[in-house]
Amino acid sequence: MLTKEIVSALCSNYGLGTITQIDLARGGIENLNYFIDINNNSTIDSYVLTVIKTPSYSGDSYFQMMELLKQLEVSVPTPLKDLKGNIFNFIDNGEKVLVQPRLPGNHISSVEILHIRHLSKSIADLHQIPYQLIKNLPLHPRHLEWALTQSKKLEHHLTPDQKTLLRTSLKKVKTFTHTLETANVSKSLIHADLFKDNVLFDNEQVSGLLDFHHASIGYCMYDLAVIAIDWCRTKDGGLKSEFLYELLKIYNLKKPITSDELWLFKDFMVFAALHFWLSRLTGQMESRERSKNPNEIKAILELLI
Repeated sequence: MLTKEIVSALCSNYGLGTITQIDLARGGIENLNYFIDINNNSTIDSYVLTVIKTPSYSGDSYFQMMELLKQLEVSVPTPLKDLKGNIFNFIDNGEKVLVQPRLPGNHISSVEILHIRHLSKSIADLHQIPYQLIKNLPLHPRHLEWALTQSKKLEHHLTPDQKTLLRTSLKKVKTFTHTLETANVSKSLIHADLFKDNVLFDNEQVSGLLDFHHASIGYCMYDLAVIAIDWCRTKDGGLKSEFLYELLKIYNLKKPITSDELWLFKDFMVFAALHFWLSRLTGQMESRERSKNPNEIKAILELLI
């Protein structure tokens, strides 16, 4: 937790004005966010100060990526430069800090089909951005090898039923990975973490896509799979077929889905669910203070296997 004095000192580097309110943002697993209201000539402007706990997948390409997205009018928070032209500032323990304008809107707790339609359109647009303009943008690192490495780290911490589910899931993902080598599936700049807490809606429109720290070059269907396992769930843990249909239909209108992508979509959902289940199990094993409950994803994975 940062004190008001530290936050004030950091914000003074940007010449933003007088702080009137500081709130620690709820959620946020890998980084720590503070909502800051600043009085600037009698106008209240809102910002987000982020303490970087986990480096971005894209490394130094992150800022070029965010600037390109801003230029193409994608609703993303773009880091500010301080009065000396620096994007990063540092706190005493050496952690990096950046400041971004706070986007309008709120997170959705109760998903309606209208939200699925608008989100699907936004992601179809994202996937058509010329990512080749971003230098050194890496491939998405959560592949089969990553899953196998995480599984080995976890093997002595799992219950018998978890081990059974893991073995079955890995077997399916190995087959799926082999199939991808010859399948007609597209890659693009993907967000790779499109859970509800990384999307803002304002007046039923997507007003912000947040946390591009997982963004990289990856399979387009992976992003849709993440949306499916989080946004298309029923209250009893199943998946809403009408939401899944709408997700794919609207996306296909803006960016055509190949027959292979459609055929493999359930496997993409298994792929995504396994990755996030392993990630949350690792967070639980390491007793991370802000880790999410792995059982939510486990239930979806069991449903899909």
